Amino acid sequence: MNTNYLPATALLILSICLSVYASARVSEDAKQVAVLFPIHNSLQKNFDLANKADTLVVRSGGIDQVLIVEKKSPIATKKLYKVGAIAIFNPLILGNCINK
Repeated sequence: MNTNYLPATALLILSICLSVYASARVSEDAKQVAVLFPIHNSLQKNFDLANKADTLVVRSGGIDQVLIVEKKSPIATKKLYKVGAIAIFNPLILGNCINK
């Protein structure tokens, strides 16, 4: 087995992962965020969870598990994770990928 390309391949994979992370990251002062909820949740349950987290639902993403929300308070991001959000992304990045 030829392992000459292993370091270059590992570096390529790492750089792709870091690029995706950097572009999808959300700043703390962002007003709108895209929220990913568990796959077993219904759209209505996700709306209810988002409202409990002190956010206003702007629209749904391309699937029921993604909502674009507007934060009403500075600690809304922490509240979203507390009510069950799996991940929070930049809505421009995620919304363009799976927009209805």
